[in-house]
Parts: sequence; C-alpha cells; structure tokens
Amino acid sequence: MALYTPFTNSDVIIASPLGLRTAIGAEEGKEKDYSFLSSIEVMVLERAHVIAMQNWQHMDEIMELMNRIPRHKDMTSDINEIRDYCFENLSKFYRQNIVYTEYKFAELNSIASRYFENHEGILANRPFYARILTEAEIEINQEFMKFDVDQHDKEAEYRFEYFKTKV
Repeated sequence: MALYTPFTNSDVIIASPLGLRTAIGAEEGKEKDYSFLSSIEVMVLERAHVIAMQNWQHMDEIMELMNRIPRHKDMTSDINEIRDYCFENLSKFYRQNIVYTEYKFAELNSIASRYFENHEGILANRPFYARILTEAEIEINQEFMKFDVDQHDKEAEYRFEYFKTKV
C-alpha cells in the first residue's frame, strides 16, 4: 500500500469533499482536473449528516464532476484500465453509491435524485426503533393558552409572568 499517490494511479481514494475539491482545482481561473472521478466504481459517503453541517456545495460539485466523460489529455494512467462505459458517459449507471447517515435531509435527497442513477435501482435502509413503552400508553393532555403582548421585545417576560400566575 502506498499513501499519497496520484489519483490516476490509485485503486482506493479516501478524501473529504473539501480535499477532493482542492485537489481538482476549485480556485477561480484554474482549469479543473477531474478525469480520475469519472472512473470511480464505488463511492462511499460516510457520515453524510456531518458533511451537511459543513459545506454541502463541495459534495454537490464533486458529484457533478463524477458524471462527466474523462478528458484524454489529463490521463496519466493506462487508458486500457478505464472501462468503456466511462467514455460513453454511462458511468453514472454503473457506479454504486453507498451513503451512511444518521438521518435524511433535503440536500442528500437532491443529490440522490440527480446523480444516483444506478440501473439496478436504489435501496434505502430504514432503521427499526424499538418502542420504549410497550405495555401502557401514557396519555398527555395538551392545552394551548393565548395571552396578549403589547411589547414584542418583552414577550419572554410576559410569557413567564403568565406561566407563574395562571399555570
């Protein structure tokens, strides 16, 4: 195993979206080198909910570049190692996308609908959560109370005063 090899000579790439975007050349005026992304066959997105808390735009740009035809002039590896469907712009149908996240969110759904086009379909695993109260259900009565506020900047004080006096 050799660490920090060029992307075109690597079988496995472990990188953050920001690291990939930096390696591609995200700076203005610099030509992007994204050919190595076109031949990715298995993409694992680990802890997507954490990436969503950072800058999801990096992930969106990388996914867009994954679905492009590789440019011949940028390739430093053997052209025979790249599958034919990559040059026919069909790699998006053969790439397996595996996403681990603790919850679903709109940005992930957007990327899945736009870029996850595997011809075998999509599988979403929904975890099963066991019930905590199995034998007895506790009914909770909710009551909504309205109170008047004449100054909105003192709403919290009015709410607390109403709670102390009425509730």
